[in-house]
Amino acid sequence: MTSANQVLTEARKYLGIRVGSAGHHNIVDVYNAHKPLAQNYRVRYTDNWCDTFVSFVMIKLGATALTDTECGVQRHVALFSNHGIWIEDGTITPKPGDIIVYNWDDTTQPNDGFADHIGFVEKVNGGIITTIEGNKGVPGTVARRQISVGNGVIRGYARPRYAGASASATVENAGGISASAAKLTVDGYWGPQLTIALQRLYGTTVDGIVSSQYNWHNAGLTGGWEFVGKPVGSLLIAAIQRSLGVKADGKLGPATIKAMQRKAGTPVDGKINAQSLLVMYMQKCANAGKRPF
Repeated sequence: MTSANQVLTEARKYLGIRVGSAGHHNIVDVYNAHKPLAQNYRVRYTDNWCDTFVSFVMIKLGATALTDTECGVQRHVALFSNHGIWIEDGTITPKPGDIIVYNWDDTTQPNDGFADHIGFVEKVNGGIITTIEGNKGVPGTVARRQISVGNGVIRGYARPRYAGASASATVENAGGISASAAKLTVDGYWGPQLTIALQRLYGTTVDGIVSSQYNWHNAGLTGGWEFVGKPVGSLLIAAIQRSLGVKADGKLGPATIKAMQRKAGTPVDGKINAQSLLVMYMQKCANAGKRPF
């Protein structure tokens, strides 16, 4: 499986390549040779190629399953959302290997306009993000950029599920696994280990993270929840919603929780409180190796 370091090492190989050069033509040609082509569109040498470069790096590493391929940034954001890796928040401090997305038409946060540029986060130091981007500047070049954390032009980030990026095996909060029984503790708290068990049961990516959720301040949700201002949802929650027959937007809101509670036969209030009976039901199901919904 591909690591963030491998992606950055590959991206660095092409620093200095300019539009119109043999290196630029190679980037476009490799992208066009990969099938299926996004939108069935062959990139031209005269096209903007920032996202073509991002896709090219993933193609070279055989890692397109992490991000899919695209040559249009706004369309790529939709694909990132489908993978459950999109973070609709330009104010966060990113991690090396994250994919940074810009909207130049807005200079304030929150920035939710049309995405028009993209690159890789190489490092973050002292509040400054260093990136590697294709088609940067004039003439378009594979080059580094430095930009402050939270700059208004940052639309958000994709965080591919690289090798070594899974949730910590150390459980320091409720919702953990009983070491003696190798089972989930039935304590009514939804933490990373319950998420891992559910991800395995529903066949989604197993990383212990429920990504891109609005914070409804449910006390029964502990570690492994990614709360953002403008959520796009989680593959796990979407899978649960499909099983329940409700709208599968990937977001755990009151309506979805009520549907879960009705299915579980617990009180229906649209909340996951501390020591939640709903979560206890889910933990018992997971320990029995069956889907709760």
